[in-house]
Amino acid sequence: MKLMLIDLIYRVGFIIMLALILSKAKVFKNIFAKENQNTNEKIFMGIFFGFLSIVGTYTGISISGAIANTRVIGVAVGGLLGGPLVGILSGAIAGIHRFLIDIGGFTSFSCSLSTFTEGVIAGLMSSRFKKNTNKIIYALGIGLILETLQMVIILTLAKPFEVAVDLVGIIGIPMIINNSIGISVFIMIIQNIKDITSIEATHSAKQSLLIADKTLKYFKNGLTLETANKAAEIIYRSTDFNAIAITDKSKILAHIGVGSDHHLPGTFCKTAVTLQTLKSGRMTIANTKKGIGCTNKNCKLVSSIVVPLKDGLETKGALKLYKTTAEILAQDIELAKGLRNLFSSQLELSRLEEISKAAVKAEIRALQTQMNPHFLFNAINTIISLSRTKPESARNLLIHLSDYFRMNMQNNKAFISLKEELNHVKAYLIIEKARFGEKLNVRYDINCSMEYLIPPLSIQPLVENAVKHGVNKKVDGGNINIKITELKSFYTVEVTDDGIGMDNEKLEEVRKYDESTGIGISNVYRRIKSCYGESCKFSIESTIHSGTSIKMTIPK
Repeated sequence: MKLMLIDLIYRVGFIIMLALILSKAKVFKNIFAKENQNTNEKIFMGIFFGFLSIVGTYTGISISGAIANTRVIGVAVGGLLGGPLVGILSGAIAGIHRFLIDIGGFTSFSCSLSTFTEGVIAGLMSSRFKKNTNKIIYALGIGLILETLQMVIILTLAKPFEVAVDLVGIIGIPMIINNSIGISVFIMIIQNIKDITSIEATHSAKQSLLIADKTLKYFKNGLTLETANKAAEIIYRSTDFNAIAITDKSKILAHIGVGSDHHLPGTFCKTAVTLQTLKSGRMTIANTKKGIGCTNKNCKLVSSIVVPLKDGLETKGALKLYKTTAEILAQDIELAKGLRNLFSSQLELSRLEEISKAAVKAEIRALQTQMNPHFLFNAINTIISLSRTKPESARNLLIHLSDYFRMNMQNNKAFISLKEELNHVKAYLIIEKARFGEKLNVRYDINCSMEYLIPPLSIQPLVENAVKHGVNKKVDGGNINIKITELKSFYTVEVTDDGIGMDNEKLEEVRKYDESTGIGISNVYRRIKSCYGESCKFSIESTIHSGTSIKMTIPK
């Protein structure tokens, strides 16, 4: 038994050494570092651990018509790491192999069955194993249980029973102890791979943040020749890459390092990896000089990672990280992803800041300071006419007129509640209804929270347009319907009138949304597009002599 124990230690050591060597391979590191693998990766793991178990069989020790082996290490580790699919697949591969190499042997059936059973049990224990905080001790315990189970199966199925008892008496304790320790050591190696990968990812993330912090002041000004050159210099000094390049949608903005003699700023992008990234908006990796696709035969750049730089969903350019060797490491990819995300965020923030300063504020002020002299003149005349016959009505109209202009002039918020916006609308309509009486009818159909926030003056100008250009020009007046509906992921705002409408030529002119057709609608259109982008819809439909409908769809 003592000699058996020592011999098995050597066999376990060989399996562990093999595991250490394979763990250095990139494909194994990428799979084992994951907490959850996809189906193809699990099939790969099942085959790999089945193969490792077969190695355990062939390196075993022949004794009394049986084999003292380390086969369980492969199927147990595979099941614990990959779950039921890996456990079943590796167990089946190793179990069938054990049966086929010794058909009719004393323990061939019992050992093949126990191998498959161990793989299944390890796979079923995978979820608990992954949740356990001390995985190494847990794996040791599983190993003890599985190997003990194997001895029980041998005693139950191997015949004659007396020979099986003698065999288990010799191999039982050595295999239970050695293989259990082997399983826990193997798990320790895998855990070490995960820890190293996590440390590398943390380092890459930290490096990305440090670089982003240094480049923030440049990217705040957008993607230009100057900002790209400054950023490329910082990345080049802060990393081990042999060259750094930044492009816009079509041209090289900066190239620092190897290849700067022919990758010239201002020239069009030519490398295949760059063009592919700019077209697809996805990261592209090249591990060969041919894969990079540089047209210069003397170019020393061999491998590259190219990531898109985006402003929202639109690709604005690309960041290229080059090496003069064919080795692209996992931490290089993580660093590239981190820089892509941070730089893209900086570009988007730059755009949003520009919109906030140049578009939103300017256009809101333009609309808020718009005083329609005809509206003011008509409102005052209406109040004057009521001041003697209906002084209380005149007083109320003055209050509404004051509220209207106060909200029109003094509201400098980026967003206001729907309640505030509708108060503005109502103040305007009360004044207009005092002029037109029964010729102007308004219906509100509100089906959403009144606290929902929208840009100020998003609805009132649309209502004013319906009154001025629709109902007011109709001899017998008309109706205006204001409908706001809350749906699952957006709100719809619809202002409809049954006024004089527009012909197709006039409608197409209005749909250009420029100030030549009136500042109100064009201003509302540009502001909501600035705030919400393409996820916001704005449409105008009109039929001559039948009326006009303006509809906005605003995402939540």
